[in-house]
Amino acid sequence: MLPFRQIFTFSATVLALALMPPAQAQTASGGRINNLKVLSDKIDDTTTPENIVKSFIKPGMTDAQRSKALWTAAVKYRHQTSPPNEFISGEWEAHDPVKIFDVYGYCMCCCCSSLIESLNRLDGRETRGRILNGHSVAEVNYGGDWHMYDCSLITLFPRPEDGSIAGVDDISKSVKEWYKQNSGYEGNSGKLFSLMKSHGWMGWKEKGPALLANTPYNTMGYYPARTHGWDATMVEYNRNSEIYEYGYQIGHRALFSLRPGESLVRMADNHGLHVNKEIDPNFVMLKEQVPQGDLAYVPTFDPGYKGGVIANGYHRYAPDLASGGLAQGAVVYSNLIAGAASASVPALSLKASGKPGIAVIEMNSPYVYLGGRIKVAAFAKTAQDRVTLSLSTNNGRTFVPIWMTEKPGVSETTIDLGDRVTRRYAYQLKIEMTGTAAHAAGLNLFAIENDIQHAPRTLPWLGKGANTITVAADSDPGIATRTINCRITPDKAFSKNETSGTMGVVFDNLRLTEGGGCWWQGGVGTMTVPIETPGDMVTLRFGAHIRARGEKDVVKIKLSFDDGKSWTDAAQIAGPTPATTRYFRYTAIPAHARKALLRYEMTGNNTVGVFTFRADADYKDPLAAPASAVRPFVVAHRWRENGQEKTLRTPVTKLPSSYKINAQGDPEMISVSYEMAAK
Repeated sequence: MLPFRQIFTFSATVLALALMPPAQAQTASGGRINNLKVLSDKIDDTTTPENIVKSFIKPGMTDAQRSKALWTAAVKYRHQTSPPNEFISGEWEAHDPVKIFDVYGYCMCCCCSSLIESLNRLDGRETRGRILNGHSVAEVNYGGDWHMYDCSLITLFPRPEDGSIAGVDDISKSVKEWYKQNSGYEGNSGKLFSLMKSHGWMGWKEKGPALLANTPYNTMGYYPARTHGWDATMVEYNRNSEIYEYGYQIGHRALFSLRPGESLVRMADNHGLHVNKEIDPNFVMLKEQVPQGDLAYVPTFDPGYKGGVIANGYHRYAPDLASGGLAQGAVVYSNLIAGAASASVPALSLKASGKPGIAVIEMNSPYVYLGGRIKVAAFAKTAQDRVTLSLSTNNGRTFVPIWMTEKPGVSETTIDLGDRVTRRYAYQLKIEMTGTAAHAAGLNLFAIENDIQHAPRTLPWLGKGANTITVAADSDPGIATRTINCRITPDKAFSKNETSGTMGVVFDNLRLTEGGGCWWQGGVGTMTVPIETPGDMVTLRFGAHIRARGEKDVVKIKLSFDDGKSWTDAAQIAGPTPATTRYFRYTAIPAHARKALLRYEMTGNNTVGVFTFRADADYKDPLAAPASAVRPFVVAHRWRENGQEKTLRTPVTKLPSSYKINAQGDPEMISVSYEMAAK
């Protein structure tokens, strides 16, 4: 870990001189650019669910080819190991395709089932999950039939007669029939293993079920990651497999924003941090590298990749207080004045006594936070003057004080955010100044650094020779997003992530369970989610993983933009289903609306409830720079060639932009960073 004095490794002064904004940018009301992405021609665009589909689906593909392509995407960008646990969903683990591809890069079978389900459903095909013995898989429906795609153990089973991908029932039938014809094997794992390794580890292929022998993804009895083999499959599919969807969430995007004084650093390696470090501090994936151990399969699906599974980095924000930089990056900024009038006046101070000076700064990252630090140099003229910092992890609904000046004079400190922001993707900090006179309280330094976790496979990697780097805004750079994503629970003490309680969700006539979820009790039950944005809403994206077991069971989704006086039917998810997931997009939002109520209304006569939900509100960002005045920033690549470290810092002055990086040797990536100068 770097000392805090070395946190900001780039020079704001050098950047300011190199990237002096054009005249129109200097007069812009804001400087933030949203929805940014940096790609190289060595990786696919996995920044949104839609981009994953576009990257792997080619024109003219059949449904079978499309399903196989999305299975290949999941195999390429995730690894089989203990899954990341964000403590939000009913299944606990992260079940979001962008989070798995871009934030974590690893998961297990139920998460993998959710990947196949979510991506194929987004591409227009129905899917379902199946429960096996100690395993779970997903099936995709096309051509009037179900087909199993397992991206967890990395296998699928073409039918010998026509090459079409078999479904779970086909596989189970072949396993059961084989047991009937070969006594003594069922329930005898040792005997199954002996058969698998016989005949030079080809006994499974010569004497086992023909359907299992037809897979191209088994070498000497084992599937590509070599964690499971034919003998495991013979146990897993020996059952009547129930249908159950391992629910997912859609909405997260691996897109970032930059404002003056902000930077995002993605390292190619890690410094020992991961999302569940308190559970497994020595997680084996912190040290594993391709093609070692279980990662031996990676070159087959991702040629050229030689990195690891887990990477860390930093999200930093250090506005130039004296020049008014904080005003360009704060969602609330009132009764504050920038620019020291004399040596005794702070760089940012209280403008007038009688009311507090307030700034609220939102930190928002596409990569999960694992902690952080704030460095503050504050000033209080008298004992009655004060600077207070408060933290909110629930979109500013509530703030908790974390530090304040305690005596007159200068106070310098570093505040450790620790677990208060761990597993979050956004939080807010409130600076509050109170004083007996103008300039009686203020700040001379305010700098934030957060540790992040990301998946290094999605870095804009370099290869030997020519590399093309593309910098673009995936969508309107003036649109930002606020997310409501929390665990449904009655536990008021739950603190591992946000809950329905901390996010202000209101339940009526529903039963909440500590295991996660809310359940209909008769009549009409409702779960109402408040949504508020700092700018005018343009799109609401929402959905849920639900159960509606009976034909009359239904979850209706309604919206209100007038504090509940009237409601609009926005969508519904109906039964009968033991579980399904659906996400929707709503754009018929009244002009200038900044508040909405999202209601899940449950009715039925059997079992109906919501396991988990997510809502994303896209809004016009009041801090965004005009589209015609993109504020310049730098993309910095660091790598080694033949043991020598190299750095290329490229100014970006328009979107989209592209440039070349030529690597004479075989490059070893160190980091990629995105930096906007504070001045």
